[in-house]
Amino acid sequence: MKNRKYKDYNFDYNYEYKLYTSIGKYSNSEGKRKLFFSRYSEWKKYLEQTYTKQKDYDDFYRFLRKELRYRRSKRDITKTAIIPTELVVFTCSFSINENYNIISVVIIAIMILILFSVMIIREDKEVNFMEDLIEVLFDKVREK
Repeated sequence: MKNRKYKDYNFDYNYEYKLYTSIGKYSNSEGKRKLFFSRYSEWKKYLEQTYTKQKDYDDFYRFLRKELRYRRSKRDITKTAIIPTELVVFTCSFSINENYNIISVVIIAIMILILFSVMIIREDKEVNFMEDLIEVLFDKVREK
């Protein structure tokens, strides 16, 4: 993913996502172990302090919702593509060569399944990040 820094909102998606995924983990940069956030509540406090100007900003909310919808669509498309891809692999392997090796077909199918699973897990993490971000920044404002 290319680096996305949205200047209108002073929001760097890649940086914020890296912080989110590092909650409770250590970073080993330049030989020093650094803990970004040990708890979710620390990350939440950081967001509230960093984006207070955008909290009431409806455009920023709409922008984040648009990003969330994009990531959900991307995840759903990947999930939808798994079954047809697996069927194509089996169909092609059986129709191309009558003397097929069932083991090689199964190995290829498993590799494709693992690839799609990793993609779905990564996309789920991005959706979860966007949902948590919107919840932290805007739910209290929307409840009022």
